[in-house]
Amino acid sequence: MSTDNMNRSNERSVVGTRNVNSGSSAHAASSDTLIAEESVSFLQPISGVKVRLLSWLGLGALSITALVVIFILPSVVEKYELPLVPRLDPTETIASSPIASSSSISPFQEAQISKSRREAQDKLAILLENQSVLENVEVEQWAQQSYLDSIGVAADGDEFYRVQNFAEATMAYARAGEQMRLMIEMLPGVLIEQLSLGKSAINENRSSDAIRHYSLALLLQESGFEGLDALELQQSPEIGLRRAQVIDEVVALTKSGRQLYRSEQFESAAAAFREALALDGYSDEARKGLLDTEVAIKEDEFALIMSEGYRLLEAGKSSQAIEKFRMAGELGINANEVKIAVVQTENAIASSEIKRLRVDAELAVQQELWTDASNFYKEALAIDSNLSFATEGLDYATKRVRLDVLLLQALDNPERLAENSVYDETMEIYLIGRAVEQTGPRLAKMLNQLETTLEQSQIPIEVIFRSNNMTEVTLQRIEIFGNFTEISKGLKPGRYVAVGKRAGYRDVREEFTVGFEMTPAIVMVSCDEPINALRR
Repeated sequence: MSTDNMNRSNERSVVGTRNVNSGSSAHAASSDTLIAEESVSFLQPISGVKVRLLSWLGLGALSITALVVIFILPSVVEKYELPLVPRLDPTETIASSPIASSSSISPFQEAQISKSRREAQDKLAILLENQSVLENVEVEQWAQQSYLDSIGVAADGDEFYRVQNFAEATMAYARAGEQMRLMIEMLPGVLIEQLSLGKSAINENRSSDAIRHYSLALLLQESGFEGLDALELQQSPEIGLRRAQVIDEVVALTKSGRQLYRSEQFESAAAAFREALALDGYSDEARKGLLDTEVAIKEDEFALIMSEGYRLLEAGKSSQAIEKFRMAGELGINANEVKIAVVQTENAIASSEIKRLRVDAELAVQQELWTDASNFYKEALAIDSNLSFATEGLDYATKRVRLDVLLLQALDNPERLAENSVYDETMEIYLIGRAVEQTGPRLAKMLNQLETTLEQSQIPIEVIFRSNNMTEVTLQRIEIFGNFTEISKGLKPGRYVAVGKRAGYRDVREEFTVGFEMTPAIVMVSCDEPINALRR
């Protein structure tokens, strides 16, 4: 046998061995066939020898081949290319080829065969690289059939390679490599799919399936394949795997929490849900259970506080009741119930306060304390501006306050009645007072006093005036007296001013009141102080 034939026989054995390592049982059968072919290739040149001798020679050749593979092949692998065929120059190939010696293949043809062999080897190298990537990410878990199909195509390439049909082997290896490349491009989608399947498994409490899917997703993420890092994942595989590993415990705790909740053991239920969330912070079931339980706890507390508020309300402690109701509102539940309770209580307080103010106002009216009554009505309207009794009462009380002020002013200043305009105005006030229905004793007293004052203000009182007969005397707004020594004049009660003037003397001014027990005995109006004397 020539050296080139031995190399080619080794090439076929290595390709078969690689396919066996890929996991295909069909390739194991191919390896057995290959060994049989090698045995036949050693026995063909021997003719006329007995069958027993041939068997011993075959066994010896196989033993030698095994020794070469075990002890010699590792040291020469680095000098060869897949599948362990040296890249020979065309001249060397031609020189060592038995075909050239036996079939007279031309150097050009041998060079073309060598080139085709190298092309097949290059495609095979790409194929094996893609195969390595897929095996590292456990391709048979997510694309088993497609992977086995590509292995089958690669096996077809091995068969073509064994018979030195390198062109077909190249195409087969290229197809298998492309199929594997397409599977590699599926990795981002596979990662997302595995995360989705893992999430579904967790939602359905299938822990083993969830662990399997998330483990594969984590393997894909950590494979370092280009493009996986750029994916925006809703949940990391690592978190999903941790959740999957505790799902059975979380389910048990959540189930226990629900049972405790139904038996109204809310504090214990909350503890169970919190423990479940400590294991899996993403558990929707545990989170919802804890939320429901906390609401139930708050509702119990709410009911207790509201009951205390109503108890205080019944005891007449309305302000304290409102404080309790608002405290219940701070729990953040049943806000409408709190609002109604507060409004009702405030209305009760307002109603009670309005009743009190109305009583106080009516009492003030009876006592003719119109300023006080007015203030009580104003306070009632501040609570409820639509109170008709307070609106009408305030209007009437305001008028009575004004009437009281005018009456008191007239009574306190009777001397002003000497003026006709003041008298007329005061008379009008008096008549208004007399027109008031249900006159109280206080108003009646003031009107009687004013009536007397008005009557007296119209009765003249004799007043004596004296002068030096050289002073011109004038009673302002009444009459010019001129010069005189003594005169008498009847004047209505009121305030008066007498002015005296004399050439070369200082003017004099005398103010006096007539009536009201203030009438002077004599009014002296005399200019006796010379102006020149003042200058000196």
